[in-house]
Amino acid sequence: MSHYNSYFPRKDGAFLPFAGNIRDKSKLNLQTWHLDTDQVTILDTDTTNAYTAYDANVNPETSNRRTATNKKRAFSDLRHYLRFFTDSFYVNEYISDSDIEAMGLRPRHPHAHEPLPVPGDAPIISDVISQHHTVIIYVANPLQGHPVQHLVSAGYYGFIIRYRKEDETEWMQDASTKLHYSLYFDADDATKHLHFMIAWINPRMQPGPWCDEQIVLIT
Repeated sequence: MSHYNSYFPRKDGAFLPFAGNIRDKSKLNLQTWHLDTDQVTILDTDTTNAYTAYDANVNPETSNRRTATNKKRAFSDLRHYLRFFTDSFYVNEYISDSDIEAMGLRPRHPHAHEPLPVPGDAPIISDVISQHHTVIIYVANPLQGHPVQHLVSAGYYGFIIRYRKEDETEWMQDASTKLHYSLYFDADDATKHLHFMIAWINPRMQPGPWCDEQIVLIT
């Protein structure tokens, strides 16, 4: 994914307004660009969290090890999601080439609208670890015997995950380009059950079949 990294500012101070600009333009053009409301909401939340964590960490009166950890996590979440979110721009006929480049993103590939295959199999959960208010979900390599570097070329760009705690009715959604995903919870969430399900996605974030709903205890 070097094409993404080469266009995303590396410095946190430069990346934050870069992401904020994409967030603001997406909210402004939500209807015009026919964007998914839930995806824009996730981007808005991740961007707001990154701004809050950044401000807390640069303020000498509040900066400490915890604010540094929070900032690192918030920026990682934002960078991670922004890659997925902006990737959908390239196959969106309602977003012009000039709009994409005006946001500082890589230019659209001339074959961006050609169809891509969607993974046809549901992911297999290989392991779930729940400890210290953190749930780590591991997914089995669908290309048994082949390096994970071959996944993208085989159409497995990553997976999308939907999850909710037992006392929630609304499903949250995120994505990962690795074969694992971590969820962090508060101490008050211990002994609650987490419901989740995942599906492989191609490079355009188009999902394949979902796995069966899984339930794990948060400890």
